[in-house]
Amino acid sequence: MRLGFTDATGYEWPFRRITLADYDDLAAVGLDVEAVSEDLGKLADLIQNRRKFAAVLWWFVGAAVEAAKLTPREFHARLDGDVMHAAAIAVRDAVIDFFPYPAAVKAKLIGRLTAGQGTEEAPDGCDAAPTNTPPSPAGSTPEG
Repeated sequence: MRLGFTDATGYEWPFRRITLADYDDLAAVGLDVEAVSEDLGKLADLIQNRRKFAAVLWWFVGAAVEAAKLTPREFHARLDGDVMHAAAIAVRDAVIDFFPYPAAVKAKLIGRLTAGQGTEEAPDGCDAAPTNTPPSPAGSTPEG
């Protein structure tokens, strides 16, 4: 699955993939992966906080921005409303991608959410998935 977004100049920014080791780093910049996986509304809350959302995007693409020799301001100048929407979808998709479901199931879930059909039943193979949120696999996080 390709994760990332295209900016206003047409440049594609591929995302780093989330690993279990990244949970704390992402939480520190404002993205609670587990909370967003359980309730996509929490992603909307993050997006409304411009500074936190910018920090989350930087986590995903900051190294690539620096490699492209752009300053943070130059990078942010490429983020208009349409691009911010695409970046938000990319963050959502990165959270979905993290959880251990087969690629076909993830693609089907993302397709339903993108089409605005997230309130339908969960895709095949996602028995425990909430009806309007990405699946949060049982037993995927240690207790306690």
